[in-house]
Amino acid sequence: MKIIGIDANTKSIAYAVIEDNKLIDYGQTDFQGERSPDQIKSAYDIASGLYEEHKPDRIWIERAIFVQNNAAVIKLAYCFGAIIAAANTRIDGVVPTQWQSYIGNKQLNNVQKARITEANPGKSKTWYASKFRLARKDYTRQWVNTAYGVLLTSDDISDAVGIAHYGVNHEAISE
Repeated sequence: MKIIGIDANTKSIAYAVIEDNKLIDYGQTDFQGERSPDQIKSAYDIASGLYEEHKPDRIWIERAIFVQNNAAVIKLAYCFGAIIAAANTRIDGVVPTQWQSYIGNKQLNNVQKARITEANPGKSKTWYASKFRLARKDYTRQWVNTAYGVLLTSDDISDAVGIAHYGVNHEAISE
C-alpha cells in the first residue's frame, strides 16, 4: 500500500509518501504566481505531478478546522479543491487532532502547560498559546526522526509524514 499524506496551505503543498511502512519521499513545493487563479492552477499542477509520479493507493489530506480570516478560508478552499480534483484515487481527510493523537502528540495537559508558564512568567496569553503550539510541533519533528530516521526542519513536511503514517494505519469514509 502506498499512501501520500498532504499538509496544504494557501501558499504550498507539503507531502510525504509511505510505501510498505517506509518513508520513500517527502518535500514541500510553493505555489507559483501572484494571483489566486495562478496559485490555484499551480496547486492543481503540483498535486497532479505528485500523484502521477507516485501513483498512490490512497491520499490523506489534513482538513482545516479553524481559520479566522474569511479571505484565507476561501483561498484555502480553492487550493484544497484543486488538490482534491487532481487526485486519481481515493482521498480522505483527517483533522489535526486525530493524526497527532495517533502518533502520541496529544494536547498538552495542565501540568505541561504550567511548566511552560512557570519557566516563562509574565507573558501574554497569545505568547503562551504560541509556545504550546511550538511544543507540539517539536514533538512531531522528534517523532518523525524516531519513527522514520529523518531529521526535518519543516513543520509542514513533518505534519505530512504524520498524516501519511496515520493514513497507512486507518480506514476512513471517502469525502
